[in-house]
Amino acid sequence: MPIFTGLFLSVAMASPSASTTASSEDSRLTVTGIDGHARHTHGGPPAAIGHARFQIQWRGEQPVRLTVTHVDFLIGHDCEHPPATVSSSPKVGGLILAEGMVESAKAVTLTPNSDNQLTVGFPAVSAYYTHCDRFAFRVTFQADDLALTALAETNVMRVEPYDRPR
Repeated sequence: MPIFTGLFLSVAMASPSASTTASSEDSRLTVTGIDGHARHTHGGPPAAIGHARFQIQWRGEQPVRLTVTHVDFLIGHDCEHPPATVSSSPKVGGLILAEGMVESAKAVTLTPNSDNQLTVGFPAVSAYYTHCDRFAFRVTFQADDLALTALAETNVMRVEPYDRPR
């Protein structure tokens, strides 16, 4: 019976993160990608990734409605460079603020002068790590007249099955 041991970590985990930060010119809105993690078994199905997380800072004096207008799933096969090839553009399924939400919504309201962790959900995409594969989500946010785009990298690990000697 196989057991799972010996994680092969993505080389991207040793490289600088591809997650980015974007800020509006007036610094009212700042969006920062949060690195995610997924895994799959070598020889098995790929990892299924259905969300990306971001830190959202709103420094406005009034509440603001935040939506996501676009998501791109990016892939790359280079240990030294962030993923840049658009593999797909999954449709946004919903948004969840870390504090207090039980169900996702198409839009969320950011309270004045707040720091929020936001999860952007979408239909799962497949990610299979072989060697130096990197994956990220490029997400465009809209808050009133402000539009910002940031990346959240997902580090995918490959787990090697191992047959235990009998």
